Amino acid sequence: PESRTLLLLKPWWHIEIVRQLRRSDFDPKPKVDSVFLSMARHSRPLVEDSDSFSYKQFITRSFGIRGNTLRQCLRTSLTGRQIGRLSDFLRFSSSAPPSSFTIDQWLGLFRYVLQDRRNV
Repeated sequence: PESRTLLLLKPWWHIEIVRQLRRSDFDPKPKVDSVFLSMARHSRPLVEDSDSFSYKQFITRSFGIRGNTLRQCLRTSLTGRQIGRLSDFLRFSSSAPPSSFTIDQWLGLFRYVLQDRRNV
């Protein structure tokens, strides 16, 4: 699953979990699980610099709208018909929660919304 934070980073960074850490690896033991992450900057970002502000707004707005499904979260950016067509093309269920979508699916949604706005 992709969190909002990861989606805000991944267009510019390759992020990989290198190792799962157990609570017993620490003294004192933390109350949360931990991981060791590797982060490397992409040589070419997945979102153009000129679109970075719009991308960050799109992700933040999509996760900030009340609703448990992608359809509910995107209802201010896309029509139901657009979401239906995109769900076929990007292979997702519009009734799934936003966190269940991959970075590639989010990028596809963003690029569609961006193109749609530019064509207006």
